[in-house]
Formats: sequence, structure tokens, C-alpha cells
Amino acid sequence: MSDMKKNCNDNDGFIESFIKSPQVKQLLRKREYCFTDFQKAAIIYHSNVNLPQMHHSLRVIADNTCDEELKAQITELIDQDTKSYDRFVHDSKGYIYKLIAKEEESDGETFWFDIGYYDNGTEPKQAGTGSGGAFRIEKYLIAHVDDKHPGKERLNRNIYHSPVDVWYFDEDGMAEKYHTIETRQRCTDDMKPNGRESFENAFIAVPNPFDEGDVVRDINTGFEGVVVTSRDEWRNLCDMATDGRHTLDWNDACIVVNDIETDFRHEHVNPIYLELIN
Repeated sequence: MSDMKKNCNDNDGFIESFIKSPQVKQLLRKREYCFTDFQKAAIIYHSNVNLPQMHHSLRVIADNTCDEELKAQITELIDQDTKSYDRFVHDSKGYIYKLIAKEEESDGETFWFDIGYYDNGTEPKQAGTGSGGAFRIEKYLIAHVDDKHPGKERLNRNIYHSPVDVWYFDEDGMAEKYHTIETRQRCTDDMKPNGRESFENAFIAVPNPFDEGDVVRDINTGFEGVVVTSRDEWRNLCDMATDGRHTLDWNDACIVVNDIETDFRHEHVNPIYLELIN
């Protein structure tokens, strides 16, 4: 089986788990559409699941695929994530950790507020997990020691202002995502060094049931708006992604949705995360 051959094994289970749009699900099943392992891996990578769940789903693909390059990419990704977390927690000498909790108001607004500072990576994780809500931990490099200023003022003077690591956790303490300048040196260009496309960045073309004028909701964020991108424009975009003359990535695989109340705001959303509301 070539790396681009469709894989229909448990295709319905994959669609149910990772394609959030009811309309896209319906269209995929109507067409009996099958994804390649490469496409599945890309969609899983960008799904709204925590890192342990993402790693588990990617391992299932790696264990069963005939695409050796994809298997290597998945192994590399999971290995890098694991090493990044271990270094984040255990390489604490010369660093300070800040725990920040997430709070959502009744009107939907989200606020982050500081909980405390720690000299190791274990305590803020335990404190955040016990807080009952989502949280993030920022790791800062200590710039110098200055005992002339008291308390928090002294701390703020002693650390570099940009964190070297930021890890986000859900209310159960499960890692969701992270940003780091220490260890995330993995190639994130559209093409791998050997010329093979990276599944994390790939443009994935899916059947799109939405058309210009449809009123939709982003299932992940709740944003509501009117579709601006026509089906013809979507088809042209998908053709560009495969014609060999254009370099498009995951972020390009979106349709434009204007705010339902004002034209001054719009979002770019992948069709797999939209649902009709009219």
C-alpha cells in the first residue's frame, strides 16, 4: 500500500471521533469517503484533545500503517513531546515557575490570574490540578539575584520577561499543548528535510458542504457567522494545494466566516469544525 492510499479501516469510528461537523460527517458517509493514514494523523494532531489522547490515537496509526515515513514522523513527534515535558519539569535549576489559573465568566469571557511562584516543576502541576479548573504553567529563566527589593517586585526584577516554556493543562491536569524555545527544535516547515511533507502542517482537503451565505457556528469556539467562501472557491483552493505549484498548509485549509453581527470581524475555520445553525 502506498503512503497516499485510502485506509478505510475503522473509517466510521475515525469520522465520529474527529470530524466534529455534523454536515461534513453526513457528506463523508454519503460519499463513502476514506481518509489516508497521513490525513488521519494530520486531523488528529489538530484536534481538540489533550496530548495523551492525541499520542494514543497517533500510536494506533503508527502501529498499523504501511507508510514508514509517517510512522517515523509520529515516533519523532511523540518522542519530542515526551522529552520536552520531562525537561520542563525536571530541569528546574536556574528557573522559576509561575502557575496561572483559567476562569470563565458567565458571559463567556475568559480570564487568567496568577496563583503563585515555584522553584520546581512538580508543585505547580499539583496545585493546578487541585484547583478544579484549567491552568497553565510558565517557566522563566532567572536573570540575576537581587535582594534589594521585597517579594513579588524582587521576583519580577530577577527573571527574563518572556517564558522559555508554557504548558497548558485541562481541569484534570492533562497536558493540552505547549510552547517552548528550549527543546522544540523539530522541523516545522511544510516540507521535511528529505522532501516529504510533514503531517503536522499538511493541507487536508475534505468535502465541504458549506456555501456562501450559510449561517454557521464554530463548534470549538462558539463563534457564529456567515460563510463568505463559496464551494467553487473551496474547490479551487483544494486544487491549488495539489497542483505542485503552490505551497499550502493546514492553516490555509479554511473557509472565511464573517461575524453574524458585524463585518469588521471574521474567522478562518476548517469546515470540519463548523455546523449549520439556520
